[in-house]
Amino acid sequence: MLSTYDLHVFATIAEEGSFSRSATRLHLAQPSISDKVARLERQLGTALFVRNNRGVQLTGAGRRLLPYAQRCVSLTEDAVRAVKANDAEMTYRVLMHSSFAPTIMPFLIDVLAEFPLELSNNDAHSEHVVEAVADGAADIGFTIAVPHPHNVRLEPFYADPVVCVADCDHPLAEARELEVADLVGHTLAVNVWGDGADRFVEMLRSAPIAATALRPVSPAETAAALARHRGHIAVCTRSTVSLDLADGRLVELPVVDLPRWLVRVFLVVRDEPARDAPTEAVRAAVAEVYTSEDSQLYGR
Repeated sequence: MLSTYDLHVFATIAEEGSFSRSATRLHLAQPSISDKVARLERQLGTALFVRNNRGVQLTGAGRRLLPYAQRCVSLTEDAVRAVKANDAEMTYRVLMHSSFAPTIMPFLIDVLAEFPLELSNNDAHSEHVVEAVADGAADIGFTIAVPHPHNVRLEPFYADPVVCVADCDHPLAEARELEVADLVGHTLAVNVWGDGADRFVEMLRSAPIAATALRPVSPAETAAALARHRGHIAVCTRSTVSLDLADGRLVELPVVDLPRWLVRVFLVVRDEPARDAPTEAVRAAVAEVYTSEDSQLYGR
């Protein structure tokens, strides 16, 4: 059986890119770090790192192991917090991709304000979100539509439209009407996610756009930051840039042939007859947003 601490060491080395820096961070001698990695590699029957003059890099097997190692470490930390928590206070564990957090966390804080609980949010990809909710490692999650276990429900929440935005000083900022082909010749940071993404990229490549001018990025905030500071056109969900649009820092480009492109977000809950009061409050609030006229949360 794999040691959780060995996985913690492995994940730390992957983050630091160095055995020596990881040893310092973990307060361990470097030979001890090397021994733990060697034991993990023996158990798995494959190399996890390759060494070069810049430090260490993950092998293919190491990259595949990393998200599982990070989840194991996170679960262990959650378990320790749960055991040490005051019985009068509840830790409410939420998982979602980091792209959703700036929009959804203020919503959850408002919904759960009446409950005496500590709200904990961690980053995870959609597949890991549904797994964690299914096995009880998270109370709820938020995800795009993905396959999920039979003991989990995906309840529709909101649809977040994808928009093209640029800095107010960008050459296209004053245009009254644009087509996707007009974006060619500029550098685009695209969060390739959601319905319509593949069609949009196909239109750009057919234009054609230079490979160096099309930059797929994640999370969506990365695209927004490149628009703010590096002159890129950002293609991302409107919720990501709602504040920038409101204060005029970024402007939405009127791309008339932009494919209908939405990122649909779902609440993930366990499928069980009785749920705790906080979860029921969240479900009710989510249902209210979904049944509203436009089912969009980014205007909150």
